[in-house]
Amino acid sequence: MEAPLTYSAMKDDPLEEHSLYQPKNKLTSELDFEFNFHKSLYEKLPNDKRVIALLAELYTRNGFYEAGLELDRKLVAMDSNDSIARYNLACSLALMSELSEALECLKEAIRLGFKELKWILEDPDLANLRETEAFLAYKHKLGIQ
Repeated sequence: MEAPLTYSAMKDDPLEEHSLYQPKNKLTSELDFEFNFHKSLYEKLPNDKRVIALLAELYTRNGFYEAGLELDRKLVAMDSNDSIARYNLACSLALMSELSEALECLKEAIRLGFKELKWILEDPDLANLRETEAFLAYKHKLGIQ
């Protein structure tokens, strides 16, 4: 039986060409296990929205923003009416400083039914978006203080 690869040494990563692979935090053996587990699920179930969402969140939470963005885009492509997928895409775009597109995705998430307006004002993933004039104008339009 082949020993599992550590995340930092993985080859044949389906998102490798899209990933910066420069995490903010040091990878641990627990994190390596978590990445290996979710990546193996993704390889077996590449169109399972739950698996994709979990792996996207894991990538993003650990500073692999480009890989998380790629998976968030895939989720929205799979179901363009999913308000949570659209919100997560807005977050990933904001983390990548794609602020104009992030705001459009956020607007679409709200239009589709995302109702957590208080969280939008607190979510650290959207911090740089909240500083833009365009977001402030949209916030005013929604009547959010």
